[in-house]
Amino acid sequence: MTNIEVMAWLVVVVNSITLYLTLKKIWWVPILGLIQEIPWAILFWMGEGTYPLLVLVVVYSILYIMNIKKWYKERDVKRKQQTT
Repeated sequence: MTNIEVMAWLVVVVNSITLYLTLKKIWWVPILGLIQEIPWAILFWMGEGTYPLLVLVVVYSILYIMNIKKWYKERDVKRKQQTT
């Protein structure tokens, strides 16, 4: 296996774990997801003709940023409800 293939498989495993945790709606998972987009971007720069991968990195990053805002807002509302 080449270094790119090993890195790709590693990123796929981390991405799968992130997806599983996202379904459990754990508040810090979008931050992890946003961070794990960095290796995907590196894979894009290492590969040739991988422009669809770049599109995926951009779309996922936007979705993670949107979820960070949404989930933090929901978390704050829940905390306020618990204290009252």
